[in-house]
Order: sequence, then C-alpha cells, then structure tokens
Amino acid sequence: MKIKKIKRVIAREGEKMKKAMILSIFLIGAGVSYYFFFLLPSQIEHKLVLECRKLGEKYGENHISPFCSEPEFYYNPKLKKCFYYYSCMTESSRRAFIIDLYTNKRDDGYMIGLRNLSQEEVDKRNEFEDKKRKLFNEK
Repeated sequence: MKIKKIKRVIAREGEKMKKAMILSIFLIGAGVSYYFFFLLPSQIEHKLVLECRKLGEKYGENHISPFCSEPEFYYNPKLKKCFYYYSCMTESSRRAFIIDLYTNKRDDGYMIGLRNLSQEEVDKRNEFEDKKRKLFNEK
C-alpha cells in the first residue's frame, strides 16, 4: 500500500517536472527569439545611425561656419542610406547630400539656392529631389 502511494507521488512530481521543463524551454526560446528579432536589429541600426552621423559630419561643412544651422538628418534603414541637409545664412542656401552606407561615400551633394539658378543647377537640384523622394517613398 505504501509503495503504491510513493509511486503515485513520484509520478505526480515527474509530471510537474516535465511541465516545468517544457515551460522553461519555451521561456528560453522566447527570450532568444526576442533578442535576435528585436534587440539585435535595433542595435545594428543604432550603429548604422551613428556611422551615418559621423560620415555626415565628415562630409558636411556646417562645422566650419558658425552661420550654418545644425544638420537635419533622416535615415532609411531599408536602403541603408541617410539624408543630410543644413542651411547657411551667409549663402542664403541649403546644402544637402545623401550618404550611401554600403560605400561610405557622399552621393550627389548640391546646393539649393534662393537666388536665380542656372539651368544646370536647376537640373541638378531636380535630379537630387527625385532621388530624395524615391529614397523616402521606399521607407
């Protein structure tokens, strides 16, 4: 009689252990999934944003002139490109460029002037605006 009771108690404890193991495996799996699908991509994106800012400072000229505003900054994670522009009071213009994070190169920097532009400058500006629109419509 006592042996049967002991066997039942051991069986019940075994079932509890089995459930606890399944639950712990599920929780560990959920934690690993959360890390790989949420935390890791955001850390990588944060590093790319920092890289983009660093390249923007390298290519930008706003740190030279005290008359230029802080750059405005947009990052497109899908294309891994960022867009910088800033205004300079001395030139009454806005400078802008796109940085390609695959090549770390400045792509098509130009000046948007508030004065009369030559046809070449207008074409360059329109081409750049098209690139910018395409870049941010794919976001």
